[in-house]
Amino acid sequence: MSQDKNQPVHRLSTRQRQIVEHVVRDRLTTNEIVRERFFDECHFTAVTRATAELCSLGWLTAFPLVYPTQYYRLGKRAASAFGLTMHSTLPLGPQALPTEYAILRYTATHQGAVQRLTSLELQERHPWYELKGILVPHCLRRSAERSITELIRVDLGGPADHIARKCKIDINARFVIEEFRELLANGEFQLVIITSATEKASMINSALKAHDWPKGMLFRLVVFTDLLPIITRSF
Repeated sequence: MSQDKNQPVHRLSTRQRQIVEHVVRDRLTTNEIVRERFFDECHFTAVTRATAELCSLGWLTAFPLVYPTQYYRLGKRAASAFGLTMHSTLPLGPQALPTEYAILRYTATHQGAVQRLTSLELQERHPWYELKGILVPHCLRRSAERSITELIRVDLGGPADHIARKCKIDINARFVIEEFRELLANGEFQLVIITSATEKASMINSALKAHDWPKGMLFRLVVFTDLLPIITRSF
């Protein structure tokens, strides 16, 4: 399909626009995730053709993940069209890459139920959040009963007790705010910890139990084994 390289965003096909908007929200993607979300039952070559075309048109940019896999960030045209800085077009650093990939995998696994929140969306939902807290990754989990704000922490290989202490700092910093205490009381907040091994998840769980937590505090431990080679590559 031949397209004009000066094509505005509203001239993209519905699926092309959906892919670009997905990367705007999730900050990166892979062909595997694109296939799951937008190419149900299509051959994988249809996916690679679609992302390659978006790259050639300047809407996406490809970078190496774990050979031979690539990940995609926004292209310069997309950043301009959506009012984002050129930083959103650059490759991710050694800590940011596994962190962003882990969150991508988490939302993809719970597609339809969990969505990453933009900083603006988080601020609109919780205007009492401090600026520093707004910049930390959060997701929104929806169910028939309620919507839960999720604070995301990704294990990049540190000791389990260090991770638990960092989580404690996260919660203590928010617990002084009345609106946050109301979220806990209503079961509308949880802390999600993503790690790369079942054994590490068990260690983190034990470390969390060594601390006292406010009543109503919810935790979710998630394991993605494909996160490990990305952490190893990045450090």
